[in-house]
Amino acid sequence: MMVLLFAAAVIGLVFLLIVLAPFFYGEGGSLQDASVTDSVGDLEARQDAILRRWIRDEQSAAKGEISSTEWTQRQRYLTSRYVDSTRRLAWLKAAKAILFVCALLAGFSPREARAQVTRAPKQLLVLKPGLDVVHGTWVVAIMNKGQAPAKFRTPVLMPLEARDFQPIEGVTADEVKFENDGLWVEKEFPVGVNVVSFAFIVPSSLGGSLLSLKPRADTGELMIMTPKGMLDVSGKGFVESGTDVEEMQRYAVLSSNHLIVAGEELSLRVDGIPEGRGRLWLVGSVFGLLLVLIAGVLAWRSRPRSSVVAV
Repeated sequence: MMVLLFAAAVIGLVFLLIVLAPFFYGEGGSLQDASVTDSVGDLEARQDAILRRWIRDEQSAAKGEISSTEWTQRQRYLTSRYVDSTRRLAWLKAAKAILFVCALLAGFSPREARAQVTRAPKQLLVLKPGLDVVHGTWVVAIMNKGQAPAKFRTPVLMPLEARDFQPIEGVTADEVKFENDGLWVEKEFPVGVNVVSFAFIVPSSLGGSLLSLKPRADTGELMIMTPKGMLDVSGKGFVESGTDVEEMQRYAVLSSNHLIVAGEELSLRVDGIPEGRGRLWLVGSVFGLLLVLIAGVLAWRSRPRSSVVAV
């Protein structure tokens, strides 16, 4: 009897692994590889490679080296990849324009105006949906009013849940300092307005994510921008706001309704994130567990009964 129970458990476990294996070992992530890169150069190179591949395959189809069906399939694939690259490239170029517009509109307080190098009392978070993640960009403007480059130090404002980051604008890896309380930027800023930005990734679960922020310096006003219709962002202390800046008309904007100070705890709820396999994993796990339980119950109820009667 115990052997039968053990065999039923082994068979149930093997079946469970077969059912769940595709969820864990299949290809994951987004097919749009271009949707996650932050390099304009890489995207332009990818577009050039796609065009060269199109011309080469078109010539192969004209010579009869590939069938018309295969050529049609390649056309669809290459078109999709080119569209992905174009969309991401347009996003990056628009975002860069927005950064400079925000920097110029940020303004500096009278107290800060006395200093040679100051940080604008307005910072920006741009949020964009990915597959089971939120792609974010933090932006701040640094003004050097002196006559020569000057050293300045500022903390990086990033969600505590961020699992990865990358400097994008105005800073190199050597100018990023890792300290006990987080990331800092320390560099010599040229004269004029300098835009500093970092990209980061925050994981999500079942289409939602919570972003926790705790500034280490007075931030002033914090603006949250998302492409209209793509994400639902809300948070205590933030209200919807509009703008007359042409480059920002395609984005929904939230602004803090007060000046944010160092140490203040902020929380943003982000919904509407495209889901990957998380929900399938949950359903598959529950289904597999039920199969194992049912197999065990059936094995127990169908076990051989002893026909020997004690005298």
